[in-house]
Amino acid sequence: MTTERILRPGCAAVVLLTCAVGLKPPSALGNADGGDVDSGSFGRRVQQVVADLKHPEFDDELFAHPLMREMFNSPERFLSDGQTFLLGHPGLPELQSRVAVLALQCAGLDQYLSLLERLSNAAAGTISQWVLFYSVSPGLESSTRLPMGFRDKKIRVALRRAARSPNATPNLREAVKEILDGTIARFIAREKWATALKCNGKM
Repeated sequence: MTTERILRPGCAAVVLLTCAVGLKPPSALGNADGGDVDSGSFGRRVQQVVADLKHPEFDDELFAHPLMREMFNSPERFLSDGQTFLLGHPGLPELQSRVAVLALQCAGLDQYLSLLERLSNAAAGTISQWVLFYSVSPGLESSTRLPMGFRDKKIRVALRRAARSPNATPNLREAVKEILDGTIARFIAREKWATALKCNGKM
């Protein structure tokens, strides 16, 4: 297992598996439901970020994008639009799903768990499976609060609910297992891991 694989989210587990992620280039993106993807200012920002990415496999470019920084710094401003966007586009492709979920990583924990509950309770096929996966496993470059909080009852309840979702994939269930049993927290502690994403110094 290489450091590069650990840094890249989207495999069956956040840390342990070494599969490659088939990220789609911006030219391949679109709304599988037809027409442009939009949900207020949040949806337009996600579309612009995706269109601007030259190397979507590298987080540094994504984290530095001015529109992403705006959403990181004012998560409450975009949370409602973001939730509508994520719940309203069941055909959202992988890259757009990941960008949209990452944009909400700086929301407060209770707000984020509430969003995760809404996503987990969505009926089968009404949200993108990628959205649910990245909501649980955004990548350690982005956030460590769920794996590091694995003993927190609220986090455990939220993750178990996500694993029971009809939209949960085997990869998501494996990621939840490795969070809940402390595997990822132990990796973070052993490697003295620090996230690259900073939310006004809060994360």
